[in-house]
Amino acid sequence: MCPSCFDQISYLPTDQCVWCNSLTATDGRCENCVRSTALDGVFSACHYTDTIMETLIHEFKFNFIEALASDLTDAFMNRLSAEWRFKIINSVVMPIPLHPRRLAERGFNQSEILAKEVVRRLGANCNVDSLVRSVYTDQQAKLTRAEREKNVSEAFKIVKVDQVINKDIVLVDDVITTGATMNAAATALKAAGARKVFAISLAHE
Repeated sequence: MCPSCFDQISYLPTDQCVWCNSLTATDGRCENCVRSTALDGVFSACHYTDTIMETLIHEFKFNFIEALASDLTDAFMNRLSAEWRFKIINSVVMPIPLHPRRLAERGFNQSEILAKEVVRRLGANCNVDSLVRSVYTDQQAKLTRAEREKNVSEAFKIVKVDQVINKDIVLVDDVITTGATMNAAATALKAAGARKVFAISLAHE
């Protein structure tokens, strides 16, 4: 990315609720929305819709310009507070997995690439094997909020429970829209014994 494009990135307010967009949030959740999620905190760095970030993520995700991973992580790290750095370093980082069929279609998991870039910079631990997507679902972008929640409600499974029990987990995805995918993964992790589950994303739609 050239400096001109990087300067066009629009960052989210640090107190914005990822669920309702009110500016009264702590750790990405306002008082009204905190009870509706299994997540113990959410962080998203950038605005997505109708911004340069939408173009960048599309190029990275669908045209697989892998070199963008470093630039995208730069944008993410620019907004990451010391508190969230501490959470990531002291947790097990897990990218949101793709179903094997979707992975075969795309050839790579963009969330895994971003997760590995983040942990490389922070010296954290990354686990890509314990959380799996066991149900092939429709693409979330095509669905309403209610349909998204139903679509992924039982999509995830834990296959290495010993890597989850009593652990703090940080989930990584490229974009959070309604939070349904992150919440479904967090529900599965907590059912398997995870202590706390946080979520981070590059952008929020």
